Amino acid sequence: MNMTITAITNAAVFDGENTIGIKTVVVEDDLITGLSSSEASTPGGIESIVDGSGCTLLPGLIDSHAHLYDRVADLETCAKNGVTTLLDMGNRDYRFVDRLREVPRAASVFSVLGVAYAPGSTMLKAMYFPEDCGVKDSVDAIRFVDDQVDRGADFIKIILEDPMQNNGIKWPFEVAKALVDRAHEAKKLVIAHAVTPDSYLEALQFGVDEISHVPFVPLPQSTLDELIAHKVTIVPTLTMMSTIAQKLNESFGIPITADFCFKTVAEFHRAGVNILAGTDANFDDPPSMATPMVYGSSLHRELGYLVQVGLGPREALAAATSRPADFFGLSDRGRIAVGKRADLYLCKGNPSEEIADICKAVQVWVAGEEVL
Repeated sequence: MNMTITAITNAAVFDGENTIGIKTVVVEDDLITGLSSSEASTPGGIESIVDGSGCTLLPGLIDSHAHLYDRVADLETCAKNGVTTLLDMGNRDYRFVDRLREVPRAASVFSVLGVAYAPGSTMLKAMYFPEDCGVKDSVDAIRFVDDQVDRGADFIKIILEDPMQNNGIKWPFEVAKALVDRAHEAKKLVIAHAVTPDSYLEALQFGVDEISHVPFVPLPQSTLDELIAHKVTIVPTLTMMSTIAQKLNESFGIPITADFCFKTVAEFHRAGVNILAGTDANFDDPPSMATPMVYGSSLHRELGYLVQVGLGPREALAAATSRPADFFGLSDRGRIAVGKRADLYLCKGNPSEEIADICKAVQVWVAGEEVL
């Protein structure tokens, strides 16, 4: 690697948890090698100085829920919007993921690869997933997890559909539990797709680690109590779910609105649930009310929604930096500190006080390489 040594000076630094004042951050190759007060003299050997006056420097943002296709441009778009890590929560062909994992000057990728559908699920074909994502029984649940791990999956995902939308089909407890237990044996977190109170309760009974999406109706207090007791993390994807709710209301007269989603996440926050920022970003494939959702800038919108439901701006920023890094075991990123990966986002203003400033991109670095 042959890269210049860069000093970013005079910027307010949000380190992933707090704003720590005006600092000088030094980047060498792909790592942060210096963090000092603005009054300190700039170290020798610096080849490039970036003046961050009037700006905030943050860790590169992490989108904790998106869907990948064989499109490098989507990762490049993410990076140009300060989203330097993207967690792929399901794709139809695991083979292209390896090609996307470390594309230079683009968001880096972690993936569940395929997703597990219940025995006999009608949604498997409706969503165009391969047949081997259909789990037949407890033995096959173990086969599914082993296949994903062998292919390089970073996490395991299970789809918990509302039986009313799936011809009455639901996961037998022993089959889902076999899948979750096998994943945990392999040291893999288990993510559940769930969008109804019943599927939330199933996710908790099966022992998953994270639930993606917010239900369109409030959870019963008993389920919320279980959620708190199990310390399950939630990625509400408000940007997506509020859009779907509004479309269902406007197009079909279904009595739900985006406000329902916001109120439920506000309730999660008041209860102390760990909330991470994810968008459900995807390409328009297959066309539905859930597509498309733009890559990169949709995370800025998600952060605004998280503030709207009660998170403070710094807490919302942490939900896209240090908190997902901690939860998903991405120990090399998510914070500005010496020795961390140099994924950095410089934006105008101060999003730790005014979250709308997060969209005012000035410069972005991915593993020390400038991309904007």
